[in-house]
Amino acid sequence: MIIALYLWYHLLTAFHPSLHVLMHHSYYGDHSMLPDDAEYVSMANWTAYPYSRGHIHITSSDVNAPIDFDVGYLKDANDIDLKKHIWAYKLQREMWRRMSIFRGELASSHPRFPAGSKAVVVEKADGPIGKGKERIEYSAEDDKAIEQKIREIVSTTWHSLGTAKMAPRESKGVVDASCGVHGIKNLKLADLSIPPENVGANTGGCAFVVGERAADIFIKELGLGQGQGQGTATMEKRKDSVLAYGAERPTVVAN
Repeated sequence: MIIALYLWYHLLTAFHPSLHVLMHHSYYGDHSMLPDDAEYVSMANWTAYPYSRGHIHITSSDVNAPIDFDVGYLKDANDIDLKKHIWAYKLQREMWRRMSIFRGELASSHPRFPAGSKAVVVEKADGPIGKGKERIEYSAEDDKAIEQKIREIVSTTWHSLGTAKMAPRESKGVVDASCGVHGIKNLKLADLSIPPENVGANTGGCAFVVGERAADIFIKELGLGQGQGQGTATMEKRKDSVLAYGAERPTVVAN
């Protein structure tokens, strides 16, 4: 059953990082906002397994009525997603400042730190400025500035899923273990709307597994392909395809 795939997935996530920090050899944003023609590199942070949850609901029996949709970024009860991003921002600044290519930070992509802050952006440099175990000192006001910037720029990584999750109806599930929609006969879903949680990898691999396993279920239920020796998709075939990045991506840029 497809549910077995997600039990396996949950076992894997216990050993996986909760956040990814990735480097891009480009300016990761609107190039029209750049102040000059310098060459830029960027770092972006992905929270692979966000704690925050959004929602999507119908509001009427009229199919043209607007939906009630909230992506739910940074809304988990204990602010774990936010704390992860604050930590990652501080970490990547330390990383940048120790790189041989470092020539300064693009102020427009960083928080607006208060006057007198020790975390002030260094816009021009002749090389690395980070030294040994020294770290930038951040005050409580600095942390608030970082939070504000994160909330301003947080966005999707186009790995959206789980709007009709597979789970019991009492757990707010939409489909059962055979992809059937709760409470509706002869209606099944077989796409990335049914994963019950985020996956920590590019979602294409997960989509392939869902499609293959769902095809097996439908073939069996419809009595098709009997005696033709059709193969059954196995989790083993797709194990290394199911891991992916998460759903939120604040970006910080250096030149």
